Amino acid sequence: MAIRTVIGAPDTLDTRPLTWGLGEKLPRGSLVLDRPSQIASMLRRGALEVGLIPSIEYLRNPDYEMLHDVCVASNGPHMSVILICRKVPALMERVALDTSSPTAMALCRIILRRLYSISPQFIDWSPEVPLESVNAEGFMVAGDAALQMWPRYDNIIDLCEEWRRMTELPFVHYVWAGPTIRPSVAKLLLEARQQGLKHIARVAWQEAERLDIPSSICLDHLTNRVYYTFGETEREGLARFQRYASEMNLCLSPAEREVTVAH
Repeated sequence: MAIRTVIGAPDTLDTRPLTWGLGEKLPRGSLVLDRPSQIASMLRRGALEVGLIPSIEYLRNPDYEMLHDVCVASNGPHMSVILICRKVPALMERVALDTSSPTAMALCRIILRRLYSISPQFIDWSPEVPLESVNAEGFMVAGDAALQMWPRYDNIIDLCEEWRRMTELPFVHYVWAGPTIRPSVAKLLLEARQQGLKHIARVAWQEAERLDIPSSICLDHLTNRVYYTFGETEREGLARFQRYASEMNLCLSPAEREVTVAH
């Protein structure tokens, strides 16, 4: 009996080049697109065979393996993980965290502690709730909502740019992972990346329509602010993220969660 492959991925601009070509290759209902946190939850429950999950979720589960050579990463200003500031960080007492992205939540905590030497109270929040109605001095926003909100506010910190300034390493946002990644599935995902990158301008145009933002912004984002290969430098960046996050009890330590890659 053939094994039905169910693959899940975040429904975001950042991840679209990795999933754009999958829909036509999989049977109906075999590709699930949802919030990053929901995809991570579905993979944990066994509802997915493989998921493009937030990197922190990979670092929290010792049973996952990761697909080689593929990730969603940035290496400087990213615009999709931001902190909107009502006050300078030194005066922040409460920071609202966008719960849709577990990795961005962890990154914000790390940057504020290690780079700004503050430990504010953190509260869960959704960008669907107006900032004006929330008692907080900072608002971490991730994904498409960050790109849409960026032009509306003056005092913004790009947390990925801060990560680069602090570590001189890239930041890994998402990885393909699962308990086991079969060779046929790995081949499918690698081919999908190739197809998505080949048609990146078309991907950007379609995403601009969906997000109601200029296609030039989407194309600039996909070609200059994010990339999709995982090599030694990305491994170093992920390892540094793991070290900092585990010191704050946000994921497993390197001794508990060894990075394993499926070829």
